[in-house]
Amino acid sequence: SLSKETSVSGGKGSVTIEMIPVGKNRIVTVQAYGVSEKIDGIILRAAADISEGENSVSVDWESSKKGYVYDALLKNGVNISSLTDEQITQIDEAVPSVHASLIDVSAIASDFKDGTLQAAEKYVLSPATLNIIVKGAEGCTVQVTDPVSNVSSQILSDYETVKISNVVPGNWNIYVLDGSLKKFTKSVSVSSGAVLDVQIGEEKFDGIKVLV
Repeated sequence: SLSKETSVSGGKGSVTIEMIPVGKNRIVTVQAYGVSEKIDGIILRAAADISEGENSVSVDWESSKKGYVYDALLKNGVNISSLTDEQITQIDEAVPSVHASLIDVSAIASDFKDGTLQAAEKYVLSPATLNIIVKGAEGCTVQVTDPVSNVSSQILSDYETVKISNVVPGNWNIYVLDGSLKKFTKSVSVSSGAVLDVQIGEEKFDGIKVLV
């Protein structure tokens, strides 16, 4: 694979990569980085036919629907460069019209390989809900690092529960933010449609008696 870095402004950027082999359904991947580390959940993909000469490919969340599926097919041992027009149509019809991160791409890839593709609605993951109990974070807000849910606008008091819905299934971090600074961090594993109670923040032992 070929890679190159570029800067992003206003959510947009461009880059030129040379010497790409000509072929069908080449996967173009964009991984977002912060100052020094990868940003959770922000991986965009596109599947594009590459011909001789200059090619232009747009990579965004919309293109990632197909890009994620073709990447899963490739990882499942499917030769995506030799797919027929009929097979491509079958795959396209199995991709649901939801956010790319809520598509069960592994199931699509597995069913395609087995010849058992189903209707598109069968491949939709249900978002989860997190009830986040925060301790010792007055004036802070809460964020889950998946690509769909938003930073909570709720300003915290000393001990409060923040509900964040529409969380993508996967492994994410929970950040308690003091402005842009991360005051507390906790990892969480989220399954499709789950409702989870999670505690994060300071450990307090008020009201506990210690006997010697």
